[in-house]
Amino acid sequence: MVATWRCDRIKPAALFACDVWRTVLANHTYSITEIAGSSEVSHADAIEKAVARASQTLRHLAWLEVKEQRAEIENGKIRHYQVVLKIGFRMED
Repeated sequence: MVATWRCDRIKPAALFACDVWRTVLANHTYSITEIAGSSEVSHADAIEKAVARASQTLRHLAWLEVKEQRAEIENGKIRHYQVVLKIGFRMED
C-alpha cells in the first residue's frame, strides 16, 4: 500500500519534525530557487500567487520557506503585500 501525503495538511511548524517529511526529503535531491510574489490582498495571497506562477515553470515543487515579508503603505493603508520565498523542487533522476 502506498501512503499519500500532502503538505497542506500538516501545519508548517510541524513539517520538519514530521517523520513523513524527513523520509520525503531523505530520498531526493532538491534545487532551491528564490522568488518574490506580491498581492493587493494579503501575504497569504502573495504566497499563493508566487507558488502558482512558479509551478508554471518548475516541476516537482516540494516545499517553501518564507524568507521575508513586507508591505507598501500608501495614505495610511496597506497598498501591496510582498513575500520573498525560497522554493525547493525535486530534481529529476
